[in-house]
Amino acid sequence: MKGTVYLGGGGDETQAAAIDAIVFDSKNYARNSINCLFVPVALNPRKYGEAERWFSSSYGNYCDNVNLCVNLYDLDYEKLRQYNLVYIGGGDTGRLMDQIEKSGFKSLIPEFIDAGGYVFGGSAGAIAMGKSVLTAPEDEETATLTTGINCIGDWSAYPHYDNNSAEEVRELARRLNSNIVAIPEESGVIYDGELIAVGAGVEFFYARR
Repeated sequence: MKGTVYLGGGGDETQAAAIDAIVFDSKNYARNSINCLFVPVALNPRKYGEAERWFSSSYGNYCDNVNLCVNLYDLDYEKLRQYNLVYIGGGDTGRLMDQIEKSGFKSLIPEFIDAGGYVFGGSAGAIAMGKSVLTAPEDEETATLTTGINCIGDWSAYPHYDNNSAEEVRELARRLNSNIVAIPEESGVIYDGELIAVGAGVEFFYARR
């Protein structure tokens, strides 16, 4: 894999400062230029405008170009490759995965990463990048399929993690037969062939332990 996947635990821009500083460091990108596609489709469509304003005010100054994508059906690989960073925001995991699965975006993202692209997934976006999406809250497990885009090795992601959830996540790893990386809201993970924790409290739960 030539590109990099970043996962955020679901905190706001203040909590997520450590992982954001890495994601939006232009030195990591070709020609020190960040061309970003912001994907907020995990949200209710009524909130797209609010999400766009939030992203612009929080991260717009770090990017040379930002475009909003609210319909994944409009994308193909030629359009996607115009960007070097895809930012998949949080919201309802089922809503997000339904569009990812039906639009073909699920096959575009691995190709984009293999060609050197960078992807950030926050909260529901982090879950989508993993092996199983059944780490989401039960009321968000509404997608047709239960598998994620599967771009972080043999791992699923569990955002919004705290120590009180340890036993729940341990049992979930056994039940899903999937390793799970659990990420607190103020932390993140980098995957470029192996998982690297950014910030405190990230825990790794193995399926057969």
